This record gives sequence, C-alpha cells and structure tokens, in this order.
Amino acid sequence: MKYLLNLLLLLLLTTTSSAATGELPLVWIVSTGGTIAERINPKTGAAVPAVSAADLIKAVPELAKVARIKIFPLCNIDSSHMTVEKLKSYFVYDIN
Repeated sequence: MKYLLNLLLLLLLTTTSSAATGELPLVWIVSTGGTIAERINPKTGAAVPAVSAADLIKAVPELAKVARIKIFPLCNIDSSHMTVEKLKSYFVYDIN
C-alpha cells in the first residue's frame, strides 16, 4: 500500500490544475492488475487478483481533496507475466 501511495503522490505532483476553471487536476490511474492488487490464495499458494483499482483509490479518500481521479483498467495480469509484447498488444493505433 505504501508503494501505491507514493506512486499516487508522484502522479498528483506532476499534474497541474486548470487555473482558469479552478478545478482540481484530473489524474488518470492506469490499472494493470498485478502485484499491488493481488493476494495469495492460501489453498494454492498462487497470486490471484483480489482488489480493483477503484478499491485501491477508495482506500485513500484524501485523494478526492487534491485531484479528480479517473481509472482506466488496461488489463488484469500478474506483473511477472507482463512483457513488452503483451503491453504493446493493449494499444491499437489507427494512423489512417
């Protein structure tokens, strides 16, 4: 959880608010599932998805005071299974 808080703080510090509208900055959290959102299944010993990005954001209610948070669930895989090829497969570019 400490890693998540540090990451969120970094994102908030690098995002600026719109002075013209007086709105809080908009911060997008890209969720990939994985290590932060997993728990160990006691029966199998395997890591399994346990919480969503929304659950993690709800665990830090103070975020709503400093930013408008939006979540983009990109995938839900263990970080040890993430490869560059797999990450690229989540992005589709149409240049025509």
